Amino acid sequence: MDTPIFSLRPKNNRARIITRRRENESFASPEKDELIIRANSHQFPQEICVIATMGKGKDADIFTPGYRMADPIHCAFVINWKTGIILVEDRSGGSTSLYDNSKLVYSPLNADRGYNRVVVMDNKNSYLVLGKSKATQVIFKIVFSLGLDETLKIIQRRISGASADVQRDFLWTFHGQLPQKEQKKIHHYTLVKLGSGGFGTVWKSVDIYSGDIVAVKEFVPWWTSDSLDREIDALSRFQHPFIIPLYGWYANPRSGSKGRYEMFMPVMQGTLDDLMLRTHSPKETIDIGNAVLLQMLSALDYLACMDFIHRDVKPENILFETDHLGNYVFKLTDFGVSNTIALAQSEVGTETYMAPEMRSDLPQRPKADVWSLFVTMLWVLDVKQFRSLDFKSHLEVQGFVLQNAILNSDIEYMRDMGILNRAVRASAAQMLAKYGRQDLIALGRTERAPDSNRFNAWLWRIWDGRDRWGNYMKRITTERVLRLGLLPPPEPGASPAW
Repeated sequence: MDTPIFSLRPKNNRARIITRRRENESFASPEKDELIIRANSHQFPQEICVIATMGKGKDADIFTPGYRMADPIHCAFVINWKTGIILVEDRSGGSTSLYDNSKLVYSPLNADRGYNRVVVMDNKNSYLVLGKSKATQVIFKIVFSLGLDETLKIIQRRISGASADVQRDFLWTFHGQLPQKEQKKIHHYTLVKLGSGGFGTVWKSVDIYSGDIVAVKEFVPWWTSDSLDREIDALSRFQHPFIIPLYGWYANPRSGSKGRYEMFMPVMQGTLDDLMLRTHSPKETIDIGNAVLLQMLSALDYLACMDFIHRDVKPENILFETDHLGNYVFKLTDFGVSNTIALAQSEVGTETYMAPEMRSDLPQRPKADVWSLFVTMLWVLDVKQFRSLDFKSHLEVQGFVLQNAILNSDIEYMRDMGILNRAVRASAAQMLAKYGRQDLIALGRTERAPDSNRFNAWLWRIWDGRDRWGNYMKRITTERVLRLGLLPPPEPGASPAW
């Protein structure tokens, strides 16, 4: 565990004296005038989140005497155990500063008195200054030897080797800026780009005061305010394990008069679309499909209870991560076109997954999301090579969906979600009841499962002309498909009213 993590390179004479002191010779580099901080530098290994400390007391790892630094421990290098990001923690009451460059123009530790630690990364807060008076300051530059993946492995090894008591007492969580209830500037450093779209860009960023990693959805200035307001309003009110939470949001003024809005959310491992494009065995595909179906039904039932419609359920808008047991957890995201039942009127969504009634004059209801989830499930299971098909219109898509709902026995267990007539289509809660998962129904409600003959009864109503969707059915499928799907089959010579 003697892996070098970073070095402290002196940038003034007082710092050089410290690097050459006999007390610090175990940190001294044999090749350069610098101190090397290693994975085992801290003299108290039970403090698993501490990399090293500096001060004049006997408990300090790096001896920094004099220069009006009277604190036994002046500052500590600590590590966020969830991300592997290192922070400098001031333990001197305000005599520790960090800067981005040698000009010493900005000190995040002094910018907000609510925090006593700040992230240090390559070229981010990499100049460490001990002491307040310029006449007596000690200045080091922090130069990293390892990346985030390697430092994360170090803290993970420490945790795995620690007892339960040590983990309870010394596995610290650092207070950061998120989550927050109201709009407020959130200081963060961008790491990498995660994706982009018409709305703007999603970045992987780090909260500079905690070292926590978050996703930042940055909207371009010209993105419609209605869409942005809807998404913020929706996510601010929702709390559900299968809906992406909103940690905070802020209108960043740096991008002109209109500003650039930033929304902060947890970082996930990718989209359902990304996940299914990997190679999976048939069993793995079915297991993933079952998890998606139950978790998204639970999310949609919750939205229905909140009188909300998502209106764009599709693989790209379902994110995933794995829990500590390796199980997939899915979360519904992108509420830019969502709306309340009372206000949902416009024709929005993605054509392939859009419910038939979204193109009609019928009021929009949460069951539109159930249809979209049914189509999403056909995509996940790749029913009849669904993912590779090139549909020319929404009618072709709906014809394919309905034909499989009628004739494909492999998806019979969920075909009540694929009924054209919204009034007959099963709700999310009814489907959960059908699968015996009352525990996933929102607000502790009890719901009855749909009648086992619901789908076939609806087909008979289509056959004899008693369903308003009969004429629409003629446009997307054939009498032969309908006849084959009816149980029991029509008598010889019988013809449908439609």
